[in-house]
Amino acid sequence: MQNDYEILGLNIDATQDEAKRAYFKLVRQFSPEKDPEHFQKIRGAYERILAAVTGKKDEELNFEMPDNPDAIFVIKAIRTLIHNEDYKKASNMAEHAINDFGESELLLSLLAYSQRMSGSSGKAVKTYEKLVKKYPKQNIHKRNLALAYYQRGFGKKAFTAFEKAYALGFRDCDFILQFSTCCRDRNNYSRGVEILLELVRSFDNTKEAKEHIDDYIEAYMELLTMNIFIINSRFDEIVKLYLEFTKSIGRLIKKYDDETFEILLAIIMAASEEDDDCNCINYIEEIFNETKKYLPQEKYSDQWYVITNKLIEVKMEANSHLSVEFQWCFEAFILAYKIYDDTIIRFAQTDCKLLIIERMPEIKEEFDIVKNEYPELYTAMEDFFKQLEREDISYIKEKLLKYYNKAEKYMNGGHYYELYPQERRNAEKLQWNSEEDGSFIRSGKKIGRNDPCPCGSGKKYKQCCGRNKN
Repeated sequence: MQNDYEILGLNIDATQDEAKRAYFKLVRQFSPEKDPEHFQKIRGAYERILAAVTGKKDEELNFEMPDNPDAIFVIKAIRTLIHNEDYKKASNMAEHAINDFGESELLLSLLAYSQRMSGSSGKAVKTYEKLVKKYPKQNIHKRNLALAYYQRGFGKKAFTAFEKAYALGFRDCDFILQFSTCCRDRNNYSRGVEILLELVRSFDNTKEAKEHIDDYIEAYMELLTMNIFIINSRFDEIVKLYLEFTKSIGRLIKKYDDETFEILLAIIMAASEEDDDCNCINYIEEIFNETKKYLPQEKYSDQWYVITNKLIEVKMEANSHLSVEFQWCFEAFILAYKIYDDTIIRFAQTDCKLLIIERMPEIKEEFDIVKNEYPELYTAMEDFFKQLEREDISYIKEKLLKYYNKAEKYMNGGHYYELYPQERRNAEKLQWNSEEDGSFIRSGKKIGRNDPCPCGSGKKYKQCCGRNKN
């Protein structure tokens, strides 16, 4: 039988922070409405681990006690069982005690807590409902009823109960995070974003707040997930708040390196989906630089490779002075090396070169933008840029098409023929010489070395565009 740590995919020595991270990752996969049985198992394991680590239990609150000396002895025994995490026996003893001493607030609370922790969520719901009805002034029972509804998979009831408890002032991290996941499960993304924004705004860099950094990190992950689905995006606000949060926690970020990279990548990817008027790139770059102070590139080279290149992509997309062809060039000349084999890379790069040629000379003025703002891409394409300056463009195109026309039959994803379909029709008129292993045959006369250069310079071809040709 799996123990609580195994249910969450953890080692027995996992910390409270690790338990929280594991729990919230799992509930994204197994919601109480879609998979209530699995969710109850996950939630129960999480609560038991949390209770064992923190020592904070609902039954320790100052509730109304039964007016019977013998009941005090039984209550101590129930608490001992709970302390030893024997929730099933604690639940049975609490039921017997209620039969003997009546439904006092403390005994009902001990029973509800034991039922919830033993996995008897249906019974726990009924007990919490009874507590709310018998003790309407004790708001803590309304909070716990919301959590019990949610654990049981009663989504509609849980949402209503969460709203009532929220209106009563409950703002602790665990409550807000559970409320937000309930909102997400019910597709009420705008409400989830609203309450999570209130939570992350409350981070004040105090010692108490820093003890819950993992909760705030989880809140940002949920914010980025749900913000995608709302009409009036709060993305700019989320990014600015996260920048302040990153600066506030400083080197503590090292403890949450995996989550930090996950959030940073989520922010960058979300930025690429925002409208054109999204102007938070500068804030994202600040977060990028702030994070690098504590998570150095030499230690996290793989993570920074992915994030750096994704950020460059987003910046290129947002650059109104740069044509989309250069975004495709970035994919082909920079990103492709970690993804594709040499054959695909060559085809992608040839595709991009042909696209650049078709836009010459209007696109030439953007070479300086690439050189100044995206030096890595410029370095990768520098030989091609120089070739365009010294050789006849039509000849360069002809050489590229020789390979492209062969390879395109076996490749997907090329843009060239999609944007310039007339070039495909021209290519179909060309002949192939099978005796020369499929080498290209020109439809017109080959330019001789002593012929006039077709560029119109007046020089011989060998002294002009034909010089040093590759």
